[in-house]
Amino acid sequence: MESVAILPHVLLTAAHGTIVVWMVRLWRTKQAPGDLLIATICGTIAYDNLIIVAAILTGTESLMETMIGLRWAMHAIFTPFMMIVIIDISAAAGNKFVTRPAVRIAVWATVLLFFGKGVLVDLIKIDMGIPAINALTEGIGAQLATLTTEALILALGIDLWRRRNWPWMFIGGVAMLVAAITRPVVLGMNLGSDGAIILLAAFAFSAAHFAKAGRPDTFSDFVTSASEVGEPETESS
Repeated sequence: MESVAILPHVLLTAAHGTIVVWMVRLWRTKQAPGDLLIATICGTIAYDNLIIVAAILTGTESLMETMIGLRWAMHAIFTPFMMIVIIDISAAAGNKFVTRPAVRIAVWATVLLFFGKGVLVDLIKIDMGIPAINALTEGIGAQLATLTTEALILALGIDLWRRRNWPWMFIGGVAMLVAAITRPVVLGMNLGSDGAIILLAAFAFSAAHFAKAGRPDTFSDFVTSASEVGEPETESS
């Protein structure tokens, strides 16, 4: 336990917590794509790192052992929702293709499939007894949600770069991919999936950049304004 560095977890807690506060404030004042989802994902990671800090300070090794499994489950549950965030950001940037009902239904179906797998298999540890489901828990199958999410982020990140001269989503996606593959050691900590802070920061800056002023007063106003948020006035999609 003593060998585990506490500083990186403190910094990650602070970084993710800052994004949570930023996104909630943005949600209260503007129409920003994916704001509350970004806040939720960052909130779970901040809580995760805060628990690790508490375990290190109290010397509770059983808590650390529990957190190892819980961290993987939370990653499996919440990572797919990044697909919804990047879809919303792309729509706000003027990409009409991602607003088509068929596209949104397909993305949501994929997200819910991976979410269900994360809850039932990774968190509750239920043996479904179905070969196709069991295959998703081993080898490349266990990483399928992450790979699918990363592929969508990179593809739409390139579109954002081309469409609105906004390269940061693509850069954030590449940085996250590199961190996951190389697992660089920073401040004595093997980043790995903790490199998600880079991608989440890109999400936050993109949400703020493509936010539309004002909050809708009614649900119907929200539906109408959501279809128009961030649409460029002088360029076609």
